[in-house]
Amino acid sequence: MSLKSLKKSDLIQLAQELGLSYSSRDLKEELVENIARHFLEQDELESNPKYSKFYLSIRKGSPAKKPVVYERIGSEEELEESKKGLQIDGDEGEEDDEDSEIVDEEVEDDDEDEEGGEDNESVDSLQYKVKSLKRTLFGRLEYFKEYLLDSNELVRDVLSTPETVFLIELLFELALIELHYGETIPLYKVSFLPKALKKALPIRVKNLKVFNLQPLLTISFFQLFVTWFLSSVLVPLIASYYFNFSEYLQGYKYDPVIFGIAKLILTLTVVKSSITLSDVKDELFNEFNLPSTVLTHTYFAAKSFFLHGSVELRLIFGNVSIVSTLITTFVAFYSVLQYV
Repeated sequence: MSLKSLKKSDLIQLAQELGLSYSSRDLKEELVENIARHFLEQDELESNPKYSKFYLSIRKGSPAKKPVVYERIGSEEELEESKKGLQIDGDEGEEDDEDSEIVDEEVEDDDEDEEGGEDNESVDSLQYKVKSLKRTLFGRLEYFKEYLLDSNELVRDVLSTPETVFLIELLFELALIELHYGETIPLYKVSFLPKALKKALPIRVKNLKVFNLQPLLTISFFQLFVTWFLSSVLVPLIASYYFNFSEYLQGYKYDPVIFGIAKLILTLTVVKSSITLSDVKDELFNEFNLPSTVLTHTYFAAKSFFLHGSVELRLIFGNVSIVSTLITTFVAFYSVLQYV
């Protein structure tokens, strides 16, 4: 098994176990190199079955360096004798003539070398700049590639949790509520804008479509939202917190299966329960009669409140919320089942 096959989150956890310093900004390649270097320095870890599986791939990827061999040339006395042997005796006059000719040739060669040297230096400088540019470009591309891979793993890890699935379902239900109550109106019809400001606005600005907030301030929307929040969020959260059977398996603070089951039961109660004649009678009694006690008044008022909210939810959701809750509960059960 190789370190490169692990996810970045697994590499970070492995670095924590080994006591290595790391940063969340480190690339996956940097984590792999640091951990592999630590394994090569700590050979005793190979006896640990948890880490021994990494050593084979690490040693394949890091071949041993060939030792540098230095050849012995002899002692200092032998070196001096070899230098003396290289000296050549000759006629002093002939040497002077030859030396003058050699000096002239060297001067010409030096001029040519200087011109060629300048050309070579410019070529070498250009090649160095091109290599530096390539190195920088490929380095940026490699960094961008690692960033995309790490981001992809992070998104996959976040989406592969039951909490995220339930959050998506709740956002979907909120979107349905917003589509039902949300409407756009021209800017000049907004009630809270002063009339003087409306007259001063250009025609194009007056006809600009804006979101109408008035339906969200009505009692019917308040009844709907409170009924939805209690049945889909608050009560399932309380139930999943106190009846938590997955805490010892995965460390969940809220049991996702219990959350899904509680939400499904409450959704069925709100959406599928029928309105009886008794409910209508209590509604009329609450509307046209004053109850004798405060407790009775509170009971009828609360019943009327949630009755109106549940009717609104039935008109908006229908069977969609039941189907979505069944799917998310199945996903939560499947995720917990993997650790049983």
